[in-house]
Amino acid sequence: MKAHTERCAARTLNQVNYTMSTVEKNEINLLLAELVAMDNKSFSMTQTESFKKFTEHCINMGFKVGRHLPQFKEPLHIIPSRNTIRNKVYKEVEQLMSEFKAFILRNPKFRCAIILDFTSLKYNYCGIVLHFMHQWTLKSVLLTVLDCTDISCTSANIEQIAREALAVYGIIWSDNFIISDEGANVVGAFDFDSSAICIPHTINTVVKRTTFPYKQTGRNQTNVILDHTVYSKVTTFNDLLKKLKTIINCIKHSFKNYSLLQQPLVSDCDTRWLSKLTMMEAWLKLNDADKQVLSDYFANDVAKTAILEELFQGQGDFQNYILVMGIFRPFLRLLESESKPTLNHVLICYYKIRAHLNTYQLWIKKKQNFTHDVHYVACCMDIFQRGQIFIQGGQDEIQKAKEVVEKLFVQFVRKMNVNSDENIAAEAYDEFAMEPGTATSNSNQQAAENAARLELQTYWSYRPSREQAEARDILKFWSEAAAHFPLLSKYAAFILAIPASSASIERIFSILTKTVTKDRRSLEACTVADLLMLKSMKISNLF
Repeated sequence: MKAHTERCAARTLNQVNYTMSTVEKNEINLLLAELVAMDNKSFSMTQTESFKKFTEHCINMGFKVGRHLPQFKEPLHIIPSRNTIRNKVYKEVEQLMSEFKAFILRNPKFRCAIILDFTSLKYNYCGIVLHFMHQWTLKSVLLTVLDCTDISCTSANIEQIAREALAVYGIIWSDNFIISDEGANVVGAFDFDSSAICIPHTINTVVKRTTFPYKQTGRNQTNVILDHTVYSKVTTFNDLLKKLKTIINCIKHSFKNYSLLQQPLVSDCDTRWLSKLTMMEAWLKLNDADKQVLSDYFANDVAKTAILEELFQGQGDFQNYILVMGIFRPFLRLLESESKPTLNHVLICYYKIRAHLNTYQLWIKKKQNFTHDVHYVACCMDIFQRGQIFIQGGQDEIQKAKEVVEKLFVQFVRKMNVNSDENIAAEAYDEFAMEPGTATSNSNQQAAENAARLELQTYWSYRPSREQAEARDILKFWSEAAAHFPLLSKYAAFILAIPASSASIERIFSILTKTVTKDRRSLEACTVADLLMLKSMKISNLF
């Protein structure tokens, strides 16, 4: 034992630091790049002493427990510099986007929904997201994030920005569909037939502008249906909401005090339409002990103490708001799903809440957002709820839906066969004809259109199997029915990939609020773009 101990001690004295290979360094760089992108962390986070100590402790522990090379000690300088990580992010994004471009070019019939994020224009950025179907799984890829600092955001410029960005990837602008928010310049950039407006944003606007309208001046003049007493109450309530958000943000800055709360508090977000309800519901769940924690924290701040007391007295107002607005909750949750199709639910949601929406002043101006042709098509492509069109809307709505679906489906097939060969003259020799003089007078395109109409007629009377009806999984249904409907299944894949909401970047990819401020940019535009795009490609899991 003594001799063994002496040999081990001598061996330890002769150890040198292990030198990582290039492959091992690249693996470390990629892991840290993913940490920054996927977890919304800053580059400087990888340089903090606590982070280095943590990783070094893990390394030391690994070497002590299962060291296979006793002549080496733990490696030194395992954490690369922030520039190295940034360069790794850039190279990884460049490679992934190159692979994505090749993926699109390999699929000449590639169709997608194009989502324009201009809510981030307050940071002078514009994001373009693609939603598409891959092997009957919904995919979202952030195509680009553009710096719009020196660009005038007119409708013409927005259209040009999006068209040129898509052209780089070989995506034809007119063959796809656009979903945008309600910004006037964004809406004005595209044709109504090939674009639609975010439905959750529409609902939010109807409610917000009816109860808390713009100032009564200029183009924003609005006839409010509320009398002065009610309007005053509504305005006061909106002020109360702002105060609630202020209190929540303040207490969250003190981790020690915030951790004492038994009921976690959440703040609202402009692009998460249910967040106000969630914020108020969490506030109403505070017990006496939680309220005492808040009172103690703000005890030395007279202004905040007064606000806190006002919020405690306003419990009834919050409960009334939840009662009135809660009707939209199940529909917004349905329309904001990130893992399932959502456009197929818009028309049915409209039928169910239109009576409620009719009581809002701005509803008449927004109704067309819910009754776009693409919403009829999407609902019809959902075999499990297409029957609701008749139940909720009647025979007239059924007739309209069938006409719209046939028109748009045939247009889709026509674009798919735009390069088909022209007719062969009947008197000319046709090597593909059964016999001379019997060549068809219809072009391949006409034959495809006839096949499309025949498929559609079959689909109207098609019934799902018992297993499919029990599962009620629309994507699984179409993956199984594709053999029966080769053309219609392609159209269904295109339509069902279109989301009802336009807040893709804000909901899935956004780190803008954590890395960029209005007064100072902590990251360059190209770096913000790389981080967002790396996270997007990792989430999509295409390669």
